[in-house]
Amino acid sequence: MKPVNEMVDQLVKAIRFICKKQNISVSQMEADLGFSPGLISRWNKTKTSPSFDKIAAIMEYLGVTYDELMFSNIPEQSANTTFIHPKDKELCEKLRLESESGRRKWFELRKDAPFHVTIESIFPDWTEFHFHIVYYTAFKDGFFILTLQYEIHDTQLNMKAELFSLAEDGLDPRHIHDDDLNAMKILKCVDHDLYMDLVSQKTESMEDDFLAS
Repeated sequence: MKPVNEMVDQLVKAIRFICKKQNISVSQMEADLGFSPGLISRWNKTKTSPSFDKIAAIMEYLGVTYDELMFSNIPEQSANTTFIHPKDKELCEKLRLESESGRRKWFELRKDAPFHVTIESIFPDWTEFHFHIVYYTAFKDGFFILTLQYEIHDTQLNMKAELFSLAEDGLDPRHIHDDDLNAMKILKCVDHDLYMDLVSQKTESMEDDFLAS
């Protein structure tokens, strides 16, 4: 039998994978089932084994069996563990430094944007979030893209920032793999007011959770 932490990791990955296949937001499922916001993510972070009644509720909601949920054949690319290439770290670091110094200007993506990308190419897990914003900055014939996804349930906030490179319009963007830290630091330069508002909400949520514990 697998250790509990591995079983919880497999369960959470399977839930996210099946929700994505069915075009269902994990946060919406949590709300529909009466779960606290972010509960499924907390299972993974704390490696806490959920009660069977919650697993049963998810099975019924998604229309899957226990075996389908616990032993789903999840494609390798769906795994959360990603090798971070040194070049990607250099790209993120340089973009961050140029953004902080003001040498690099970013713009919010609108209908008259100088390039076109599909939602799936820059928001591969877009169904897990309610709000999506795209910023871009030009370099030669290409662009660097910063995406922000977030959702708010009561005082609970979940957010994710990522970077992509696009060689020229018409090509597929490449995901620049790095931890969220550099992307969030760039977001602070790009949209300072939104960044501070989100951070304030996340901090307040953490403090409220601590007081309630």
